[in-house]
Amino acid sequence: MSNFTYPYRDAERDGLQKQLWLSENVSSRMSIVCGRHSMGKTALVLDALRGVPTVYIPLGGRQTVHAIEEYKAACAEALGVFVPHSITTLEDLFTFLCNLAWDRHFSVVLDNFQEASARHPEFYAFLMKKWKQEAKKTKMNLVLVSEDPLQTAGDATFAVEPLRISRLRELQEEGAAGAALLPEDYLAFYLFTAGRPDLVKCCLSRKAVTKKALIELMLEEDSPLAHRAEASVYGLLGKNSDTYLSILQLVATGVRSQAELEQRLGGIIIGGHLAKLENEYKILRRSRPLLSSPDSRGVVRYGFADTALAFWFRIVFASDATAGLLPPEARFAKADAAYTSFLKDDLRDYFIDKFTQEGVFTSVGADWAAIARISRKAGRQAADDDAAPREDGVDIVALKGKKAMVASVQLRQEDFRKEPFLRHVDALKAGPLRGYTLDPRLFTLADI
Repeated sequence: MSNFTYPYRDAERDGLQKQLWLSENVSSRMSIVCGRHSMGKTALVLDALRGVPTVYIPLGGRQTVHAIEEYKAACAEALGVFVPHSITTLEDLFTFLCNLAWDRHFSVVLDNFQEASARHPEFYAFLMKKWKQEAKKTKMNLVLVSEDPLQTAGDATFAVEPLRISRLRELQEEGAAGAALLPEDYLAFYLFTAGRPDLVKCCLSRKAVTKKALIELMLEEDSPLAHRAEASVYGLLGKNSDTYLSILQLVATGVRSQAELEQRLGGIIIGGHLAKLENEYKILRRSRPLLSSPDSRGVVRYGFADTALAFWFRIVFASDATAGLLPPEARFAKADAAYTSFLKDDLRDYFIDKFTQEGVFTSVGADWAAIARISRKAGRQAADDDAAPREDGVDIVALKGKKAMVASVQLRQEDFRKEPFLRHVDALKAGPLRGYTLDPRLFTLADI
């Protein structure tokens, strides 16, 4: 297991330290660290720069006079220099730092840099122009931390993604210390940690590596798992977020289309809320059936980008006020039922993620639009394109060249209904996958 303060990011940490060395011994370097919230980008960067004079500037919101004064104080403390009172803008401050970097080496971390490119384009343009002029003559290690990929070409880019499924399995088995783990345990560890290093570290430190132990950890009073999820949600949404919380609770409990969400919420229009949850807060992600046409209407679904948050909503947030009064066994049974309710969909998403990470296929996704095609072909009333998939449908489609794997996902082999599934396969072969060689498959919990 990693000995670093921030665990499981050895390759990224080594890369950042290489950039640090080059900035001191060759010339200034710009590194870009990007990835969605809760992936530990800032912690990773600061861990990699431990022991090095580092100016940390958390961009965000409006650059008020008070904020600039805080940034100046951070520079003075980190570098032991006097920062002139005449500096009143970010442009002034960055110029000052560039001048210092002519004859001394230090790091500058600009966090939440997506704020600079979106809300302060004048500073963004100034920084890039100044960097082009000064980088070869100075010794600054500049790190831009962003939730969004940046168009600018840094000297190195580090995409901080969730830990891969193969790595999670290694860590979980290490934490089990030789004890046998079941397929349901591997799936639960993937779902409850969402590949977030902080949650992985939390679970391993509490020896929570089985499904039962993970649910119990979520239910604990002052649970560290629940606390981290709650902090992530409220840290992003802030106050007055009732509509957002209602949307997220519905999505966590299986309401995935905008039309159904609006119906459940009394007819209010939530297009703007969904756009913010997807693009600004990055809590939700939008998906379409892999084989749908670009102009298909009503096929978009929303799901959680972070499965750990989904389970907080299902198990903790959605609990009624009397849940805490129940005996431990009853609380566990209720939480276990909430966990199991959507396990088939979660298992499908696990396999989609696994196949995507393995890189064998060029495209991997779900195909809930297949139900509509089957209904029309059979001459029955056509199902809505955004209807929930039946258990006998095609759950996963994976493409490579003119070959396609089409799969049903079931919790147990005995749940599989062969004939309805093959009818779906035939419909795909006669329609969107005409000319492809199809490989029908069945995946169950045992195949994890």
